[in-house]
Amino acid sequence: MKSLLKFFKLLPLKYIISYFIIGVIFSVVFVLEYFSPLIQKNLIDTAIRDKNIFNDSLFHLIYLYILYAIFVFTATLSISFLRIKVGKLFYSVFLKKIFSLKKTAIQKKGTGYYYDILSKDKESAVALISLSFFSLLFSIIQTCFILVMIWKWSRILFIIFMIVLFSSIIITSILALFNRNNYLNMRKNGTTLANETIDAISNNFSIQNFLSSSIFQNLLTKKYAFFEKYMRRYIYIATSPQIIVSIIKTVAFVFTIVYSLNLVISGEMTYGILLAIISYFQMILKPIENFHSVMNNIAESEVSIKRLLNLINPKTNQLNYQDKVIPLNSINNLTFKDVYFEYGNSKKQKHYLDFKIEDEKVGIVGISGEGKTTLLKLLYLEEVAKEGNIFLDDTILGNLPISYFQAIFNIYPQNLEIFNKDLLFNLTLGKKVIPNSTVDRYLKDYQNRLQLFFDYLEKELQNSNISNSKKFIKIQKYLEKDDFLKEILGVIDVYVESYHIYEINFDTYIKYLDFIVNNWSHFAISLIEIGFNKNFIVEEKLQKVIKDLNLEKLEGRDFGENGQNISGGEKQKVGFARFLLKNSSSFFVLDEPFTNLDALTENEMIKIAKEQLQGKKGLIISHNFTLINNLSDSIIVIHEGKIAQKGTHQDLIEEDGIYSTLYNSQKKSKK
Repeated sequence: MKSLLKFFKLLPLKYIISYFIIGVIFSVVFVLEYFSPLIQKNLIDTAIRDKNIFNDSLFHLIYLYILYAIFVFTATLSISFLRIKVGKLFYSVFLKKIFSLKKTAIQKKGTGYYYDILSKDKESAVALISLSFFSLLFSIIQTCFILVMIWKWSRILFIIFMIVLFSSIIITSILALFNRNNYLNMRKNGTTLANETIDAISNNFSIQNFLSSSIFQNLLTKKYAFFEKYMRRYIYIATSPQIIVSIIKTVAFVFTIVYSLNLVISGEMTYGILLAIISYFQMILKPIENFHSVMNNIAESEVSIKRLLNLINPKTNQLNYQDKVIPLNSINNLTFKDVYFEYGNSKKQKHYLDFKIEDEKVGIVGISGEGKTTLLKLLYLEEVAKEGNIFLDDTILGNLPISYFQAIFNIYPQNLEIFNKDLLFNLTLGKKVIPNSTVDRYLKDYQNRLQLFFDYLEKELQNSNISNSKKFIKIQKYLEKDDFLKEILGVIDVYVESYHIYEINFDTYIKYLDFIVNNWSHFAISLIEIGFNKNFIVEEKLQKVIKDLNLEKLEGRDFGENGQNISGGEKQKVGFARFLLKNSSSFFVLDEPFTNLDALTENEMIKIAKEQLQGKKGLIISHNFTLINNLSDSIIVIHEGKIAQKGTHQDLIEEDGIYSTLYNSQKKSKK
């Protein structure tokens, strides 16, 4: 139940208010339903007594049915539109959160898992925004009034109605709780099946060429059998309450008809009351039907909501403002200080690093499995060192806002991601392309908007008449009005997503804002550049990169899923073009660049990289000694869990060490 409350806290206040307004409208439906049998009773009794069908009760009944139809239509349509709005909101919220996840997290669970969250889990959670809760609440109130009326007409029928009601509640409750675990297992196995099916489809070439497809079909069929087992059990138990309650209802209804007819025959009950009792009998079980619907809805939604909430729970320093800091000046050096970590599948291999990069390009070389990948995971904050720290100047890397770190580092990943779109999209990634002549106008506009915000922020922070929590809310409302401010101040964690409000320590947040306001002039230019480069690409630079990398021939072509319609070398060029188009970066990382290229293209790419990386600082990880030699100012050799050698290419060649051994081995293999 706690997860349900957390879920509703994600909703903006205006949606919650809309939901309850719809509920009030829907309550009228139950009022009209309650009075309907009474008006029918009066109609029949009056018609029999006065020998006149067209009495006032008939017209009252017609008006009631018209009003009933109007209110049902209004409530149903309104809740449908609200669900669409909530669905759109949650799609945006959770998609953004998935985009911000570490690559290792997505790879661990698979893209199918996260697509399942965005589709099934999101829809299942949104299904809670329904009329079911109101139906349950108002049908219970309605039933109480009906029971009072039945008590007046017949004590025996009142007892029958109560027996039916409570026996149905007990049966439905027990089976609904029992079925909750079945649904959990069904969804778990369904997600596993989806992941493995997607994986098999993605690798259908291997299935076609290296094995019988029936092997994979049998494997997936066995997975489906597990899913089907829980699905069947879920269906059986889900339908059981309806069958049992239907039997109880039928027996009780027959008894009610027989007993009531005896009362009519004996003159103790009118035909009108008989008709009203029959109508009320159908209505009195509505709480059971609604309870069953709500219990199933909660059971199904609770699993999905927990997965959604796990997705948005902060796993990083995002909401820890105690030690958060922004470097006040441009970053000059990157330091691994006494960094100790474990790597490998067993985590039994030890690694110790202590080095500093200062205004230079450093190559990292070593045999596969020496921990180079783990080194990058530490740098990307995907893993945490057992001991020691990584520093940017004097700032501990872990104290930086994650988004700020991502903005100032320019990374060329080992595994390139290619969209199933054309060249322009794969280079710009949807950013707006503008001519160089308009750049200053955009920068000036951004500067003015930031200045206005910081002027406002300074006044708010000096306001001693309101609490820090109210300051926080006012500041967030200000930022909500401007998408640029939301994005750029989200980079330094000033803007906080609404679903994290309840986890904020307002005092440390306001203290962090004091630091920002007092020092914002130091990093304002950097923020403006980050904001610009997140949204725009300069047309002239784009065309130059396309020309330099000879990418014109790829224009107008869709690249296919994962770039299957272009060659490996062309993928490398597209990835490097993206790398070159990112301006806002203090450090760069080249992780195994320019693989799968012919010698001529490789030399061409190295030449372009050498020119573009001039005067920049960063890490280059590669097994290619030609590339390491041409792009690095100095080289670090990692061997057996520690730095074995350090120096220039020429120095290391002349030393009798692991570097010269690896270099000569590669030189011979190329011959």
